[in-house]
Amino acid sequence: MVVEKILNRAGIIESEAEIEFIRTGSIVTVRYQDGFKITGVLLSPKDLRDKSKEYQDKGIYLIPTDSPLGQAIYGKKEGDIVELSKPEKQEVTILKVNP
Repeated sequence: MVVEKILNRAGIIESEAEIEFIRTGSIVTVRYQDGFKITGVLLSPKDLRDKSKEYQDKGIYLIPTDSPLGQAIYGKKEGDIVELSKPEKQEVTILKVNP
């Protein structure tokens, strides 16, 4: 009886391990406030040199980690909204994150 009550109140807790945070190598889809969407891969300057052709051949934008967008989304997760100040102030919504 006691166990049954506990099980009836049980729920699923989403752990941080299940949340995909954006890091170098993540493929992300973002939407700018004007509705423009891109899918890109976050890459370090070194990886940009080494892997750029691999991603460009797949039609995936390259997002440098040291760019305004790269800096704004690094460490964020799906559903987050970040603010860019360069080249102009605007909000960007993170729609999807693939590790």
